[in-house]
Amino acid sequence: MKWFITKLVFSVTTGNGNHTPQFDEQIRLIEARSYKEAFLKARFIGGREESAFMTEDLNAVKWQFIDVCELRELEQFSDGMELNSRIHETENADNYVTFIHHRADVIEQETLTQPVAVSLANSGY
Repeated sequence: MKWFITKLVFSVTTGNGNHTPQFDEQIRLIEARSYKEAFLKARFIGGREESAFMTEDLNAVKWQFIDVCELRELEQFSDGMELNSRIHETENADNYVTFIHHRADVIEQETLTQPVAVSLANSGY
């Protein structure tokens, strides 16, 4: 098995969404046999973590998975290696979402030449 680092992007909407668009970019560690399996697993994890809930002051909050926009194999772990999550605000949400989908398409195209033997249903995810 190999280790990969990936970035999952979520849209965060509060109330009626009448606010500056927010995106949560999460850096995740993925264990997989191949680049393609890591990409599929990252997408599965992102979809599984979509949620909606009410805050204490009754504001609706929705976390919607956008896509995987970065994926790379970790050749080795090193002391002080950075893994982080951050909220990204932008005035043009449509352009940002288009960019994230484009990055995911590039990653997906890179995986098409690689064989994969994965069943997410039996992988524990």
